[in-house]
Amino acid sequence: MKKFYIFIMFLLSFCVFGKDICIDTNIFSVEKLSIPNGYNPMSIVRAKMEVIIENEDDNPENYFEFSAENIDERMIDRVQVLTQHYYSDPPRYYFRDERGNLLKELRLLIDCYIYCDTRYLRSNTFSCKLGRMNSGNRIFVLCDTKEYIPIHNLKIEVKDNMDLGQICSGGILSTAPGGTGTPAKIVVSGQEGKHFELKIPQSTTITNTKGNDTLKVLLNLRNKYLLPSHKDGKEYTEFIIDGLCKTKNSSYGKYRGSFVVRVEYTDET
Repeated sequence: MKKFYIFIMFLLSFCVFGKDICIDTNIFSVEKLSIPNGYNPMSIVRAKMEVIIENEDDNPENYFEFSAENIDERMIDRVQVLTQHYYSDPPRYYFRDERGNLLKELRLLIDCYIYCDTRYLRSNTFSCKLGRMNSGNRIFVLCDTKEYIPIHNLKIEVKDNMDLGQICSGGILSTAPGGTGTPAKIVVSGQEGKHFELKIPQSTTITNTKGNDTLKVLLNLRNKYLLPSHKDGKEYTEFIIDGLCKTKNSSYGKYRGSFVVRVEYTDET
């Protein structure tokens, strides 16, 4: 059974080619955050892995520097180094241990996000730039394409964004029936019999366009237990997300915000 986690917003071998070096990695976990579908070609994966970077000439003054770069719509970003390394000045990490002795390689455990536009995948693996050596050589990691391929039997569409409407200062904004605004609508479609679950945060914050005030919006999934519709061997479910907001007596102007919807999808094939 495979589980995919999709969020919507309203890895190995060693080879050298010129000055681009692919390094060894040990992958401990991979979580799919955004799987490409008919509406969005971008795949996002969160990975925890150990990267192994060799000291090019056994020089203790050498260092590796993390640096994100979008190459062919592929990118490693938001890198967090989980290993304690004494000789470092992030994003630079030197080839020395805690006593200052020479290290022949760096072994760093990182938590990172890998972005990939699946329209440009042409083989079973692809490389993403992790950073560079002080010599200028660029360091890449290899990624397995299977972690990024599209889910063709699941599509997600944001049909309508939430509009809380208008109210006098101190009033209550609501997208419930008979309220001041209109709810957000998301359509999830997939093969019959496939299980997915939609989860939303309890609340979000909206901010005045002038940036001088914020308001809390309570969120509610109106039709959480709605049975799906069926057509041509597929299931369709239109989810409605309501918002409720108590304004302040000092509230004035336009407010905007966003929230993340999580779709947990189980593929039992």
